[in-house]
Amino acid sequence: MSTALSITKDFGLTTALVSKFPKKDIIGEILPPNAKMEVSHILNWDTFLKSCCQVSPGVKVCWGSETSHSVDYIFNANGFGWHIDRSSFEELLFNKLLNNNIDLYVTFGNPKVRRSSNGEFHSHVLGELGGSHVLGSKVIVNASGRGNFLSQYFGVQSRLDNLVAFSLKVKTDKTPEDVRLWIEAVKNGWFYSAILPEKQSLFVFLTDRDLVDGNPSDIFWRHLDSSTITNERLRSLCLVEQNGVIGVHAACTSHRLRSWEAGCIAVGDAIYTSDPLQGLGITRAMRQARLNSKAVYNYVNGDVNSINEIWEANKIEFQEYLKSYHVYYSRERRWTEYPFWHRRHSSVLRYDI
Repeated sequence: MSTALSITKDFGLTTALVSKFPKKDIIGEILPPNAKMEVSHILNWDTFLKSCCQVSPGVKVCWGSETSHSVDYIFNANGFGWHIDRSSFEELLFNKLLNNNIDLYVTFGNPKVRRSSNGEFHSHVLGELGGSHVLGSKVIVNASGRGNFLSQYFGVQSRLDNLVAFSLKVKTDKTPEDVRLWIEAVKNGWFYSAILPEKQSLFVFLTDRDLVDGNPSDIFWRHLDSSTITNERLRSLCLVEQNGVIGVHAACTSHRLRSWEAGCIAVGDAIYTSDPLQGLGITRAMRQARLNSKAVYNYVNGDVNSINEIWEANKIEFQEYLKSYHVYYSRERRWTEYPFWHRRHSSVLRYDI
């Protein structure tokens, strides 16, 4: 959605968005201070602040030691960070699309795409409520996230680990005094917890899928008991609503062999997915949407190298991400004999093109 908004807003190109109905069970709530530029590029900043975010003054971290420490944003030039209600944020983007005269097609399944001899793409869209459409375009932007949509152009996503997230969202009687993001390493993975708007809180446990068995609820609560500050935080809340459903979400690092083909470009998680530990997924997707929109405009106007330049930049960005991945995980040395941590200390993730 960010790419469609940027293409239309910045360059006035005629844009159609093919999408399934927005998901309600979505995680990915963290916006660091430098996200302000990207959010305000596509949304009205005041509307964003009023509708779907909770200010976060920093991070409380228990990682590499039993003693927690703080990373405060008070000295950050961009100010505070934010925790968003992801479903509300997606709805805000969705409504922005409708107000910008972007043609929207809600589909059942992925569209079938073929390319004609003149280079134009034809997308056959099967509507969610019946009926079908054939859309012609000079460029296709793949913003479908994880998975292998359009693999004939971009290749199949390769997973570099097996990380999975188990999430619990609760509603409390009031917003806690400490609204920072909390991160805590445990023997078989790690937790993060975030205070969200509307007196909501989210608790997420991350581990490798093959290291746990049983139903998601048992997995989450069993490992919560092995935590310290996360367990204390959840137990200290006065809950007024908890449906007890534990969400399960793919959280692995993955990448495609390529993110562009003549007339095709991938953005966000369709290029590569990153570990939630860095909390940069949403910001990265919005930044790529802004930069890729310019590449699309240049391509439509005859600059065939513009998309290739973006791809080269994406390769460098992913390589830098892998370096930081190893730096973060290498700081936790208390449980090196446990499989989750042993894998991250002994393996070397590589990105070979």
